[in-house]
Amino acid sequence: MIRKIAQGSLCVALIVGVFAAPVFAGSDLSAADQEQIARLETMLEQQSTQIEHLQDRLIANSAQDQDAARVEAMKQQIREVLSEQEFRESLMPSMLQAGYDKG
Repeated sequence: MIRKIAQGSLCVALIVGVFAAPVFAGSDLSAADQEQIARLETMLEQQSTQIEHLQDRLIANSAQDQDAARVEAMKQQIREVLSEQEFRESLMPSMLQAGYDKG
């Protein structure tokens, strides 16, 4: 979604640049027009920066989600292995040896 917004902003900027360049090239702009263009350029730069920041956060969150999923899968595998009685007995054999030996 963020990528679509970024592409949309870029398309708008390119369209404005393509259509506005010939109009502005041959005429002198008033101070108000120049000020508005400067504000729009500043706004475009801010939006581009914000989009990049959001993309970075999305990538970081995605990586964290993947790491959390891997950790949970490993925990589940460990639980399964430890729940097997045969495996637990192989780690800690029974030391209890009691009984009557005719003696």
